[in-house]
Amino acid sequence: MDGAAYEILGHYLDSLSGSIYLGSAKGFVFVEHDERVYVISPVECTEYVSIFYSDGFLEIYTIWGRGGENGIRILADTSRVSVFSEGDDLYILIEPHGSYEMVNGVVGVFLRGARDMEPTLRSAIDLSDLKRKEKDGLIEVVQGQRV
Repeated sequence: MDGAAYEILGHYLDSLSGSIYLGSAKGFVFVEHDERVYVISPVECTEYVSIFYSDGFLEIYTIWGRGGENGIRILADTSRVSVFSEGDDLYILIEPHGSYEMVNGVVGVFLRGARDMEPTLRSAIDLSDLKRKEKDGLIEVVQGQRV
């Protein structure tokens, strides 16, 4: 695991102790940019995506690979987030902002069988009138070395 992967893991551990845990489900993260979809975590839905709420932001994490050498951290302003379900599955769509404002489309999270999480996520999104810390949305992706 390299320094960037440790940094994502450190943020995850901070979220466990300092944020509101909203849930986890198997899924993947993707970016739709210029009408093309790019999957940036394993599409097989073998890895868990964990979601937290803190100060008007959703914090989304997934870590995978041998020794956790790959990971994604998304910090999304809840005013830029929408959720919807399709069958038993749940989608989180994030309007580009902050460090990923160059995306001409959306950043998305697919959660298999997580329809039951929709009311919880909607409640967190609706808390947008709470005081926010001064920070922008961000997305961090760590790809480990091939073994």
